[in-house]
Amino acid sequence: MSLTNLPAVTPIPPEIWLDIFEKVSRRPMNSLDTTCAPWTLGQVCTTWRQIVLTNSSLWSTLIITWEPPRASEILTEHLRRSAAHPLHIAMRVPTRNNDNDDDINVVALTSRFLSMDLVAQQSYRWRVIELVAYSDIDIADRLQGKLPLLEEFYLKKSFGQGAGLHDKELIRTFLEAPKLRKADFRDSQIMEVPNESIPITHLGVTMNTLMDVGYLRSYASLVELHLDCYQEPLVSPIRITLPTIEMLGVRHSIILDALTLPKLGTLTVRDCTPKSCEILEKFLERSRCRLTVLSLLEGELLAKVDLTRPAFRHVIRVTLPIPEMARTTMSKLSTPGVLPSLQIVTAMVSDVQFDTEGERELEAAEFIAFLKRREGLKLLRMYCSDPDFAALQDVGLRELEAAGLAVTLDNFNSNHDEWKWWKGPYWFPLVTIP
Repeated sequence: MSLTNLPAVTPIPPEIWLDIFEKVSRRPMNSLDTTCAPWTLGQVCTTWRQIVLTNSSLWSTLIITWEPPRASEILTEHLRRSAAHPLHIAMRVPTRNNDNDDDINVVALTSRFLSMDLVAQQSYRWRVIELVAYSDIDIADRLQGKLPLLEEFYLKKSFGQGAGLHDKELIRTFLEAPKLRKADFRDSQIMEVPNESIPITHLGVTMNTLMDVGYLRSYASLVELHLDCYQEPLVSPIRITLPTIEMLGVRHSIILDALTLPKLGTLTVRDCTPKSCEILEKFLERSRCRLTVLSLLEGELLAKVDLTRPAFRHVIRVTLPIPEMARTTMSKLSTPGVLPSLQIVTAMVSDVQFDTEGERELEAAEFIAFLKRREGLKLLRMYCSDPDFAALQDVGLRELEAAGLAVTLDNFNSNHDEWKWWKGPYWFPLVTIP
């Protein structure tokens, strides 16, 4: 066949290329790295270069993890290419005292301040902002009245440092953004929202004491709440009702004693004390809520709580911590009448648990046996290492998949803390049954 007789190749429409490019460029490790997308996409051919240079959406995410040579020049060009598109910004804020940046030389630190200044000048285009800092963040005075598009903000303080005076000013400035919907400043202290008409739906925050729980009344539109307390309390001095909360994550179970949540459907509790079981059961009785997602991340609490209570009757997804109390909880979850609506199990495996010989091989087999006993399971979500996943496949997981059980593997942290700032926050995931 001659070349002239070959069928014509249908050109790929530019909008298809753009969709592919947006997926490739969505969350770069460092937007100032010109050896990665989207910078490199425009070097392939004239068509690709035209698409890259004429679509500002490809340049609307700006993640700065380190400053290369000519950082300000590269950043300026990146911002120019983003045109007027709303921005998703994630960056580490430089510190002036430099106590924790001994490895950063003066030139590099100066570059960081210049980058921060350039980004701050674009605050009127910020839609999402993620900041991580070693110390107080002194930029609020450059942002007031200049956040018309801001929908989400996340503030992460390194090494567990709490909020300083400037941090509080910055948080207050963010909370005044008229379109704000999601805010996570768990390394800082809760404060009243300045304008109760701003419908913030997602909040991650820490109280200094349980007396601060009253501040939550000012967040009238909350749907999802992640709550911690710096001073671990023994008792709750007050109690409030939050009628809009549907999803809650707490580090200390005693926090439940301060809340009544009639619409709650998703609950995560991370600790277990001698009173945790009693506190949880009284909370559920008082709230009269109907849970559909239950994550008790201490196996001891999952083993103790009465899962036949009416509040658990409609739970379709449960988290199973392994190895903590795994045999006890698997036996309990296999009992008739326990979580009758269960369809999804999220297994959180700490370290390498199954990929060894002897007793751990037996634990892997017991876990597979538990999955087989739980008739009606449709999805297994595994948070574990690759070796553990392979070990489970070897002892029967492949057969369960072949029989129709959907299985997903994810080694990203699902405890709703220790999230990596440049990869975004971790709100409760939306999990659908296949």
